[in-house]
Amino acid sequence: MNLLKNSNKMHVYLLIIITLASLLLRVGYVLKIGNDVKWPDEQEYHGIAINLIEGRGYSYFRDYGSSTLGSTAYRSPAIPASLAVLYLIFGANLIVARLFQAILGAFIVLFAYYISIELGYSRRAGILAAIGAALYPYYIFSVGAVYPITITTFLVCICALLLLKGRKRRDIWLEAASGLILGASILAFGHIALALPLIILWIRFNKTVDIRKRWIAGAAMAAACAIIVVPWIIRNKIMLGYPTLSTAMAYNLAMGNHPDAKWDSGSRVAELESKRNLRKSWPQCGKAKRRATL
Repeated sequence: MNLLKNSNKMHVYLLIIITLASLLLRVGYVLKIGNDVKWPDEQEYHGIAINLIEGRGYSYFRDYGSSTLGSTAYRSPAIPASLAVLYLIFGANLIVARLFQAILGAFIVLFAYYISIELGYSRRAGILAAIGAALYPYYIFSVGAVYPITITTFLVCICALLLLKGRKRRDIWLEAASGLILGASILAFGHIALALPLIILWIRFNKTVDIRKRWIAGAAMAAACAIIVVPWIIRNKIMLGYPTLSTAMAYNLAMGNHPDAKWDSGSRVAELESKRNLRKSWPQCGKAKRRATL
């Protein structure tokens, strides 16, 4: 018994050391990057956050012959909203956002351990999962880029952990909570919405209650998710003229599947098409709406 107790303590100490080491690694990386804008998307997330806290709504400036301010749904709202809160507390500084992401990155290491345990693996396997998350280069890089990668991973980990814990309970509160978190992750990265029906099916086959309660749990999750996501879609219907999660999704799909697209071309492939042909691939909106949504 004492041997088992000591072994459990050792794993706890190891997990604390790994988590703190991952935090220091990420903070060091972030401090090295500093406060400079490294990628164009960062400037747009930053700009929307500034407009939010200065009362100009969810919008940013674009140059169409002259700088104009327009409502947008091109960038999903989770990052700008998070930045706006951070900026109100600590000041408008990108390094604040990067340090915040470094903290989220350390929590992802913890979640890797606990998700492994919930999946039925040993504590040793959990420690290995935590080490993998701590040293995974993409996770380290992403905390320095003010992109939705880190916050989405953080939210998805919470959602997964709640679902795994909820499968052994008779009530549906953890499924409802996971729906709220999933909704937040969709507002960070819209493509995650495609996972919702698959998660409901997972609940159907994995929750240890009667079949009726399983479907109720899945419905509770979907309803909670809708509470978070639907107001944003309604806002876009009012401001832009049509309901959407993000106008970037269809645009990026068109650009990524362009015949001349390459692995590193990104949206620059748009320059290969005439404006007239490019407009045809944009969803459901005329010239004025396109300017507003971008």
